[in-house]
Amino acid sequence: MKSCSSSFRALVTALLLWPGALVYAATEVTVNSTNNQDTADAELTLTEAILIQNGTLGRALSPAESNQVATIAGAINRISFNLAGTGPHYIMRPANAAGFPALTASDIVVDGYSQPGARANTNAILAPNSAVLKIVLDCRNAVPSGEAGRALSLAGNHIQVRGLSLLQSFESVTNGVIYGIGFEPGVVGGAIQGCWIGVDPDGATVAGGEIGIDVDGSGGGQIIGTDGDGVNDRAEFNVIVAQNINVIIETGSKNCRVSGNFIGVMPDGLSAIPQAAFEALSEGDAFEGDGADNLIFGTDANGIADADERNVVGGIRQALPAGNVEVFQIFGVSLNLKIMGNYFGVGIDGITPLGNERFFNAAAGTTAQIGADGDGVRDDLEANLIANHSDYVFRFGGPTTVLTFERNSFFGNAGNFFDDPQNSFNGVLLGTGDLAAITPVISNATTRTELVGWVPVSGPGADNLTPAEIAIYLADPTTSPTNSQGKTWLATYQDNGPQDLDPATNTFRFNISSLAIPAIGASLVVSETAKDDFGAGTSAFSSSMPLPDMPGVTLTISRSTDSVIITWPGNGILQANPGLSPTTWTNVPGPSPITLPVGPGSLFFRLAQ
Repeated sequence: MKSCSSSFRALVTALLLWPGALVYAATEVTVNSTNNQDTADAELTLTEAILIQNGTLGRALSPAESNQVATIAGAINRISFNLAGTGPHYIMRPANAAGFPALTASDIVVDGYSQPGARANTNAILAPNSAVLKIVLDCRNAVPSGEAGRALSLAGNHIQVRGLSLLQSFESVTNGVIYGIGFEPGVVGGAIQGCWIGVDPDGATVAGGEIGIDVDGSGGGQIIGTDGDGVNDRAEFNVIVAQNINVIIETGSKNCRVSGNFIGVMPDGLSAIPQAAFEALSEGDAFEGDGADNLIFGTDANGIADADERNVVGGIRQALPAGNVEVFQIFGVSLNLKIMGNYFGVGIDGITPLGNERFFNAAAGTTAQIGADGDGVRDDLEANLIANHSDYVFRFGGPTTVLTFERNSFFGNAGNFFDDPQNSFNGVLLGTGDLAAITPVISNATTRTELVGWVPVSGPGADNLTPAEIAIYLADPTTSPTNSQGKTWLATYQDNGPQDLDPATNTFRFNISSLAIPAIGASLVVSETAKDDFGAGTSAFSSSMPLPDMPGVTLTISRSTDSVIITWPGNGILQANPGLSPTTWTNVPGPSPITLPVGPGSLFFRLAQ
């Protein structure tokens, strides 16, 4: 006689063949117990729910278990939760196992938010995560010696896991590498959304495993965080804290995205792992990649939910003094990475330091766009904040590593911008045969009116080399002039372009009087991006050039019936304030002159110092 579960699936198949019954195409299994055994009794456990959905239970369901299995409309199967009590409910990993049974069924949602009392996050990514989680996969119990595996393994196509907290203990090499949630080789699609990996629902207890989320040789298309489709994107926001690697996409898993996550950052968005927990962790890379072609890390800048696709990444550092961890460790060639719109090394306010150790270590042959593409469409959203790294910002694997990093804000980074300027390449464009450092120079002939300088690589030339793009930034005041970095992007011009007053290739002279440069204490840096048939690469920043101060600048204000025109000499940032409060000065965008409409009340103006 067939088992009850097999008979149930046969019934579903018969309904699908019956005219007019196509809406009844999916199965929902509801977990009502925190136990993890597989026994015909009055409870239905998560272990049993997975086996039922896989079609591998291999026994008849009890009448009480059968009551937890139903057909539902649509084509997506579900594992839901309905446990008695307020929770959170802790479901322990089965004894003597590395994790729960692998989920081999396809087109399925494991939905922790179905548990009564659970609630998805509703806040923007630059606000605390407000999710209320009620279902915890508690994998802090011991695993068999030498066992390696995942707490929850996804081996079917298009599996979505949402609304779960996953806790793990750190396992040594002796006990095997224990992953949190992982996509198995060959699977296509799927998503992990609205989960807290390594953080208890109390928002304070940290129990991250050795690896948080693993995508290993998949068929591609996995989503970690929001899918950015404009539908419930904030509900898809994850918090991910692991002891060694937070997210790893490896062995050629392509076309994945990591968007809308806190990584290494607690749910409040302003603190890293608590010190008491951190001392027990090794803490490693935020992201590791190998063959992760076409990865989107952050926003895709397509005009839909872009601001909620950022990641906030912080606290990526080693507990021991001799650390060796990066935000990005690209250990195998990965092509066409897009890393845009993220906060690295700072909290959700863009100010609070959440220091990392190193930023980007790229394997030879890797190509990546880090920041804006400069096409004039949503460039402000594409730029990253890259701050507070105690060691290098970039390390290149060789002359075939091609990185562009434009319009980002670099500040508070204490180490070298390039790991070793004499041996750091950035693509065939910027690598020279003698291993020379490729860095632009700002001439001391520069004034507040004109920026004068030189770039080492510019077209026209062989292989369709184009004229260099020269990006101008306000320098980060926390770094030395010889290790300078750009904190605030001001403009990008082109060598021999319409703004260049110097007709010679490789030298430039730009009128900068219209740029928003503070009247006092300003220094400038530039970087260059060169492009040819082989790709594009961005240089290190020039040494910073301090500009003379402009004290005592007079604003001229004229008024017509419906507008006010404000004019001032030279450059500067106009600010407005309704009541002279020190905390309410706000920038008025644009160079002199600025025309503003007449409105009710009063406004005071100044040039920012």
